[in-house]
Amino acid sequence: MVAGNGGSSLFPLPSNFFPRLELAHEEARAFQDWGDRMLQETVDAYHRDQLDSREQKERKWKPLKQRGGLTAFRRRKAMGGDDEYRYMTTGVIEGTLDEVVRGRYADNTEDFRRVSAVYREDLVDCAVLHTIEKETETNPFYYAGFKWMTVQSPGKGLVKNRDVCWYEQMGLTHDRNGKEIGYTLTESVDLPNCPIFSDCVRAKLSVCYLYRRNKSGGVKVYMRGKNNAGGKVMEYIADQKSAELWLRVDAAMSVTHAAVATALVECSKGVRRMNFEKKKCEICEDRIGTIMSAAKECAMCHRYTCSRCIVKQRVLSPLVDFKAVCKENFCKKCLRFITQVNLREPQSVHDVWAFATSMSDSSQRSYHHHRIESERKLVLTDPQRRRLGDERRQRPLVPLDAAAAHDFDESNRVYPIIIQ
Repeated sequence: MVAGNGGSSLFPLPSNFFPRLELAHEEARAFQDWGDRMLQETVDAYHRDQLDSREQKERKWKPLKQRGGLTAFRRRKAMGGDDEYRYMTTGVIEGTLDEVVRGRYADNTEDFRRVSAVYREDLVDCAVLHTIEKETETNPFYYAGFKWMTVQSPGKGLVKNRDVCWYEQMGLTHDRNGKEIGYTLTESVDLPNCPIFSDCVRAKLSVCYLYRRNKSGGVKVYMRGKNNAGGKVMEYIADQKSAELWLRVDAAMSVTHAAVATALVECSKGVRRMNFEKKKCEICEDRIGTIMSAAKECAMCHRYTCSRCIVKQRVLSPLVDFKAVCKENFCKKCLRFITQVNLREPQSVHDVWAFATSMSDSSQRSYHHHRIESERKLVLTDPQRRRLGDERRQRPLVPLDAAAAHDFDESNRVYPIIIQ
């Protein structure tokens, strides 16, 4: 057991605090196989729950808390034993599938700390203990590894903080209908390189989230899990705190936007524009630089604007103070580029920044439109591509869904699991 002094002096831990975890290849593969089975079980549970009528769901599940389009439930006591998953969360959250899954990804301690601080205002410290496998170009968003986190308990020192050590696996897969879904799963584990802290009570959890595109916009969420906060906690309080934990997933899109905005600002560092005046807003051309209308500089393109044409955008905090809330100025023209980054291609951030900062002030084209035009020009100037285009034009028309599936196969992306 590692002793602390009230928790405040021990955390955050130095980057080299946790010893390196030695894990044999067979052990690592066993964890990933277990994760695959847990994912399959969750998908099966999702399909079973979809068959329940409204009355059956009400008999099984008691609503605990709602946030936006999400609702957290607790299984009613008469409907299951101790081995049953106690909690379920369902509903719709904002964002695209890629935005939600990207917002759940972190494969190193630095990113994990900065991302977790957006999700949790009660964060004390966290770390990536060991990574078995992380995403690649052909397998975006995939992660398998071990993590640790401690959070502040309510009571200002009257109740010990809780910490958790877990195995995490996430990525993309397909359901039995061939539709793409995202997932994240966590299961508490005991690791030799993650000691018990005297200032914390070690909690236990087992959770799996599924994410699916919603036809009318947003992302459908299905989660089932169980949680043991450890120590003596009243059941009502444990349920309410657990519900808060499950509902934090609704911040996934905001986390992704903060991460993308941070990357775009990083691209702009060291770049300064020449031959500009601070006398008028470079967006709406209103007069600026007066006492009533101070000039604001965009952190991405460095245009000077009025206060009406600038937005404070959340960004990831610096590592030295990862729990701080930080924001940067984005002009209205640059703000829209945050949602135009291809989250499966890391290079896309720089490409979007280069396009945004090089386009004329009057241009309203999106980066996606720019890419389509660029690809069309390549086809027209390359004889081989022109012949390929002729061949494609001669193909018979197919329904939209089939065409989309064909294009997906051609993208050469390989995902870890196909659920039958």
